[in-house]
Amino acid sequence: MTSSGLIITLTPSSSNPIGADILLDTVEELRGAGAEAMEVTGTGSPDVRIVASTYFVDAAGGIKVDGQIVGGTIVITAIGDPQTMQTALAIAGGVVDTVHNAGGTVHMDQETTVEVTALHVNTPLRYAHPVS
Repeated sequence: MTSSGLIITLTPSSSNPIGADILLDTVEELRGAGAEAMEVTGTGSPDVRIVASTYFVDAAGGIKVDGQIVGGTIVITAIGDPQTMQTALAIAGGVVDTVHNAGGTVHMDQETTVEVTALHVNTPLRYAHPVS
């Protein structure tokens, strides 16, 4: 998927990693600002597509995102109106302030063309079964 969008880089401080709560807040702000497709990656980790059922849990080495560990500097690629998404992340007391207060930095690049190429990996159903 290719369109205009925003590339957000969350760089943690040396003593305070980016947590699952901050990543979840970032994704929720982006969704609220109209992000249509997103993927996340960390230092040395594969790209993970973010969908409605994606989960974020603090884990050893970073954040477990749908079973993949994403750690270090986290990059989120979001397709949507870049100005609207950047404004949403920069509101007072929001994502940018939270990361800065923890000693980290947030860098946002508005791009005319970004690509979200990661595919969501379906997990086997445990309780539900298709009717047909």
